[in-house]
Amino acid sequence: MNHANRRSLYLDGVEDVRDGCLIYTEELIDKVQEKFGVELPKRVTYEEIDTVAELLIEDVIKKAGK
Repeated sequence: MNHANRRSLYLDGVEDVRDGCLIYTEELIDKVQEKFGVELPKRVTYEEIDTVAELLIEDVIKKAGK
């Protein structure tokens, strides 16, 4: 079960959740940079969640919907 959950997270672009940080996959970082010109951080701390979420909403999700 743990393996299946980790594989599912990876497919969503999350490499790991460790030490209070969300760690994105290199594949996600590269795709977002290539398609939207947005540089995602590799690690997102709990304190950065709102800032990175806003970046994703404004510069990726809303642009993808156009």
